[in-house]
Amino acid sequence: MSNSTHIDADTFGYAAAAPLYRAAGWAQIIPLPEGRKTPPPSGYTGRHATPVDDDTIRRWGAAMPDANTGIVIPDGVLVLDIDTADDHRRKANGIDGIHELEHTLGPLPTTWSSTAHGADQPARHLFYRVPEALSWRGGAIDGVDILQPAHRYSVVWPSIHPTGEQYRWYTPTGEPAYHIPAITELANLPDPWVQHLRKPARPAAERTLAFTATTTGNDGMCQAIRTFLDTVMTAPAAKGSRHDTMLEAVWALIRFKEEGHRGVDEAIRILRPAFITAVAPDREGHEEEAAREFDRLLAGARAQNHDMQGAIDPCAHTPNMDTRMSDAELAQIEQYANTPQTAPDGGTDTCTAPATTNTTRPQSQTVVEAAQTTPQQLTEQQQPTRQGSWGAVDLTAWAAGNPNPAPDLLVRADGIGLLYRGRINDLHGEPESGKSLIAQYVTAESLNNNMICAYIDFEDNAGSILQRLRLMGVPDDIILDQTRFTYHNPTGNPLDPINLDQFRQIIDADNDLIVIDGLNNMLSGIGLDQDKAADIARLYTTILKPMSAAGACVLLVDHVVKNRDSQGRFAAGSIQKLAQIDGASYYAYPSRPLGRGMRGEITLKLAKDRNGYLGEHCAPPNNKNDRLREAARISVDSTTPNRMEVTVGKPTNLPVAGEPADTRPTWVMQKASEVLKSDGGWCGVNKVYMWLKEDHVGARKSTVSEALEELRTAGYVEERSGPRGSREYIHRSLYVETDDPQSPNYQPRITDEEIAAINGKEDYDDDDF
Repeated sequence: MSNSTHIDADTFGYAAAAPLYRAAGWAQIIPLPEGRKTPPPSGYTGRHATPVDDDTIRRWGAAMPDANTGIVIPDGVLVLDIDTADDHRRKANGIDGIHELEHTLGPLPTTWSSTAHGADQPARHLFYRVPEALSWRGGAIDGVDILQPAHRYSVVWPSIHPTGEQYRWYTPTGEPAYHIPAITELANLPDPWVQHLRKPARPAAERTLAFTATTTGNDGMCQAIRTFLDTVMTAPAAKGSRHDTMLEAVWALIRFKEEGHRGVDEAIRILRPAFITAVAPDREGHEEEAAREFDRLLAGARAQNHDMQGAIDPCAHTPNMDTRMSDAELAQIEQYANTPQTAPDGGTDTCTAPATTNTTRPQSQTVVEAAQTTPQQLTEQQQPTRQGSWGAVDLTAWAAGNPNPAPDLLVRADGIGLLYRGRINDLHGEPESGKSLIAQYVTAESLNNNMICAYIDFEDNAGSILQRLRLMGVPDDIILDQTRFTYHNPTGNPLDPINLDQFRQIIDADNDLIVIDGLNNMLSGIGLDQDKAADIARLYTTILKPMSAAGACVLLVDHVVKNRDSQGRFAAGSIQKLAQIDGASYYAYPSRPLGRGMRGEITLKLAKDRNGYLGEHCAPPNNKNDRLREAARISVDSTTPNRMEVTVGKPTNLPVAGEPADTRPTWVMQKASEVLKSDGGWCGVNKVYMWLKEDHVGARKSTVSEALEELRTAGYVEERSGPRGSREYIHRSLYVETDDPQSPNYQPRITDEEIAAINGKEDYDDDDF
């Protein structure tokens, strides 16, 4: 290999590295902020990226010589970005996902890799050669991101990770590399892996799909299943690919079965051969592989759900279910949303829309009675006339109250509330991110403050919420008092005649807080599609807004989108979800692991605040392209038996005037501390720097000097004057970054006494954190 691509330990910065990558055949080399991964220069990444030429590299190098270095993935190259359970705040281990696939796809060959975490850590970027002009599926391997042409870039040597670690290249044998790999040196991704990861090509015109609409005869299917099956059969790639569409379809059918809908097993028997016929030409094993693929989808859906037939078919109790809601029901609920609500003290609730005169039904008639009244009965009583909504609004009542109240639920330690009453608020995050725990804490906090709460649970059961509320200090006499707290575990449409009266009771209960845990499951039960804007708008108009119009803080618990670039801001489904939020929307993720016997932490980031109150109380975004702002750090202490202590703190990086942000090189501090302990004597900066260089720890000399000063300030090393005005250091105690609360890699430890206390007491369920 030519010396023009040689990796020199003294090489730092984009200006020095970019020409080396060009010599190795990598064309699109971009600068990134020093010590950071983002943002890239605008216009030089993505599908329509501007090519980077030598003049551009020279111009960037002159302006940002010490910048980090990134390579945009070229056509013919695919990068597998492996995460670990403690890396990137991800729950899944990417290496486990790869090992699982190796059982069916064969071993993944060793290849060149890049990481800032050392040779022994599995978290890294694996570089492979693949056929050109293919598109690739995201989310195909649990815990692994796909870096591909027109999507993403890879941060590489000699860049510095935010923790102070330097990125390095590693050869296929796992040894540190001493030259930049050429594309021709990368291992070829085996064809079974290519076929699994690629997006299927569009079907040729002459190969028509085997999907056909179902018949409408008496085949044992209820109307909802027949309608759903026809939709899948006529649009088999509606979710981007046949695999993804079938995955969602099978899950939806299993959920339909649990709700009581008839004909699910027959629908699955129809889908299986149709799927096999359609996808077999794209699979290496043809029909046999396609059959195994479908069977795996079905087995996974059944394993993750109860897969038990519900006792009552909602279609048998809901005529014309495919219309979902009659015009009379829709009109009545909209009317109810505009009906004046009475606050607990008998006055008008100033947190909601002002009361308006209701002239469309007799005062003695309830909303349920009105919704169930027949046209014949109406002619005998009072024929309602729907009022228009485009007239001028009388602002007198608004002006008399508080038109824009501050949030007063989920209160931080500094007194700042995060959730609005009389508004729809949202918490979204990945599975086990702590979002349900936060909703349950808000419920416990509200109950202990003499408020009235309803918890509508589409994902768990009564035992779990009862146990969690007890752990959070809510006494049983409050939990069991249905004038203070009601727990609901529903299925089906709340506007069905069989459910409507119970739904009205929730609205009429003067609740301060209504939690809906599992919004997507609620949508499925009603028969609405989370990806359709019209369905989301109908959900809010007919079900959610009547709840908030009654004065309650409505808190939705939702999942995030699969696209990780948009994950923080958007819940899964149509953008209408975010648009319809008229309170605050938050993204939740565990910044420290959660679980029994642990001191964990959840970070809340503000995605939207319709009322504009919260922005000044949040930390600034990490960079100019970040649309999220940290709103709270929620500490969850589960180390005390039979007790869970939850504290809602302010953001850790909330700026203080005149104080810079803490960006200590904690990883280099640990490595320097280890070197000093091993040496045992007095060492200057140059000696420590050379020790680290020999150990393949890439760090600037200035970073090593900064790390030693941080160690001295904290008492881990002692300092003295050396020759010619230099400074020397000697080991006093070992610094470990995972023990440092100010380190991003901090892991709380539990004492032996605490462990003994936990082991000697009754365990409690730690699921659904």
